[in-house]
Amino acid sequence: MGVSLDGPAFIHDKNRVMRNGKGTHSKVMEGIKLLQKENINFEVIAVLTSFSLDYPDEIYNFFIENKITGVGFNLDEIEGTHLTSSYQNENAENKYRQFMRRLMELLFLNPGKLR
Repeated sequence: MGVSLDGPAFIHDKNRVMRNGKGTHSKVMEGIKLLQKENINFEVIAVLTSFSLDYPDEIYNFFIENKITGVGFNLDEIEGTHLTSSYQNENAENKYRQFMRRLMELLFLNPGKLR
């Protein structure tokens, strides 16, 4: 089972909102806590935007603190109804490399905590 969760509320709620404009983070976390309580296996799908690339430590620590061990990262991209991407600037590639470099450092320093 895959659950869409982009990290801490300040990141997740920036793009994942309900029709009333309120973020969905608290509702997603309620669902995750229920899955964990019932021992139902799940993986998280986290979309990386240009904004979230500035917070590799916060994203990593959020998943560890919430006992979320399986995370797959997708890139914010132009596809289907999404007509723009947050990566449409010249610095995006460098930010992505820095994010991934730091994430790899954290994974290396804490083996087995996140896959």
